[in-house]
Amino acid sequence: MTRLVFSLTLLPLAFAPLLPAAETAADWKDVFGESYLSSVKVVEIKDLDRITVVAGGHKTVVALAGVLPFSAWPLGAAKAADELRTKALDNLRSELVDQENVSIGLCREPTEPNAAPLVLMTRLAPTLWRMHKPSGRWGWGVTNYNLLCIESGYSPVVRQAASLKRYANNVPAEMARDALEVAKNGKAGIWGPAVSLGADLDLTAAKLADPPTLVLDDLNKSAFPRAVETLLNSVDTEVEISAVRAAHSAFQQSLDAETRRRVVELLMRCYRTNPDHHLRTEILYALNEGGRENESLHAFMHSVAEHESDPELKEIAESDLRSIGE
Repeated sequence: MTRLVFSLTLLPLAFAPLLPAAETAADWKDVFGESYLSSVKVVEIKDLDRITVVAGGHKTVVALAGVLPFSAWPLGAAKAADELRTKALDNLRSELVDQENVSIGLCREPTEPNAAPLVLMTRLAPTLWRMHKPSGRWGWGVTNYNLLCIESGYSPVVRQAASLKRYANNVPAEMARDALEVAKNGKAGIWGPAVSLGADLDLTAAKLADPPTLVLDDLNKSAFPRAVETLLNSVDTEVEISAVRAAHSAFQQSLDAETRRRVVELLMRCYRTNPDHHLRTEILYALNEGGRENESLHAFMHSVAEHESDPELKEIAESDLRSIGE
């Protein structure tokens, strides 16, 4: 059964009228105001990170969170890649440019001068609703275009943490994974044989992620045993993020059951004893690969989901439990 996730904050925005006013270039904060949510008119889409929007007469450029822009694609790619990029932009323009009921939610402030803020972008349009796809789980009649780009094979997933907890507009990890699975299983876009850019762009996405993550092809696999042994010999409070990432990658290899169990136990202890937010985030993502059959790990994830005060960490644990049907 398809599970719908209804957004009580974004849906009403789809019905909010746009204010007729002269369009003037503005700071992105003028578009969002105090709410970090805004009903907008999309006036131009040059790339996934160069989308011009207008709200209340204020014009600014925003970028979709959780996805790679087409400018990140390698130069000299096959002709099919150029055709896919053109098709993707045409599709997005036809559904968003000069259309009604488009809303954006702020995910992250710009991290560099002249950079665009990262946003979620949704549109209430029942005739376009993909109710059986991850992009359609946002609410009745609503399409989430960040997820649409992933499930359509326009982009891999780029994990990006919100810069302020109050924004709470990140692409949900579970939905992003589901959208990616839809694209890969259907050999859509970059995952299809004609374009075949998925693996390369997945590596690029991993390097651009925040906090950074690693994928298997970017590591010397012979270093896994040494990295795991270093991790196991570490003092709980002195474990570094790089060691946790090595463990994350090692979990995806053929670790023997006893070593896997020891690493899981160490990571759980590290989570309890180290308050660093980024380290704890990496630990939870690593434990997600730690083994579904580990009862103590299940109990640990339930504890984090129930008692963790940090909403981002709590959401990661809840997402992990949902992914195994708990």
